[in-house]
Amino acid sequence: SFDDDSYPVERDFLARVHRLFHEMPRLGIASFPQRTDEFPDTLDIDDFGPSQFVASYAASAAAFRRSAYLEVPGWDAAFRHTYEEPDLALQLAAAGWMTFRYTSVTVRHHYSWANRDEERIHHINSRNEQWSVWKRCPFPQLLAVSLYRAARQFAYARQRGWRWLVREPLWWPRAAAGLPHCLRTRRPVRWKTYRGWMRLFRHPIATEEEWHAIFRA
Repeated sequence: SFDDDSYPVERDFLARVHRLFHEMPRLGIASFPQRTDEFPDTLDIDDFGPSQFVASYAASAAAFRRSAYLEVPGWDAAFRHTYEEPDLALQLAAAGWMTFRYTSVTVRHHYSWANRDEERIHHINSRNEQWSVWKRCPFPQLLAVSLYRAARQFAYARQRGWRWLVREPLWWPRAAAGLPHCLRTRRPVRWKTYRGWMRLFRHPIATEEEWHAIFRA
């Protein structure tokens, strides 16, 4: 999975990724570090740190196990753009598939800020995050998680300044409008799985044993 402006760096990239999936039978998604103009420090970095199990991936630098993807509902076309990555990683985690950030290979991403409205992207991401919560989070935890996510996005808007803050409520009715679709397509996961997936956002882990301890009953 690459964008039209991203591509693998190493000449043996595909062979190494193929070997990785062979060595990790429960690997659903492999995510790769990016050398991207969005973050100039990454262009010349030598070490992207250890490979770890994570909660999401970037679609501009990833690989999927086809059989794993076909096992779950997959991307929701209603999202259109943003938050489809963590939502898919959560679906796969619930089905026993891992998402792994593999730092032994890299992807060059010629990221451009042209035609990118940060506030608009924030609103779409916030809306889609709520949709993912409504589709995947079990009840009654759903209510608390939904409010927490909305409050966190509101806090981010406040950090960006008064203009963002006063316009933050614009995405709320757009999120509410998608509630019927979310209820029709709702497939909640176990709370243990959802909580473990949220934990991975804050604390990626290093071993398969730790992953199983989080997601297996």
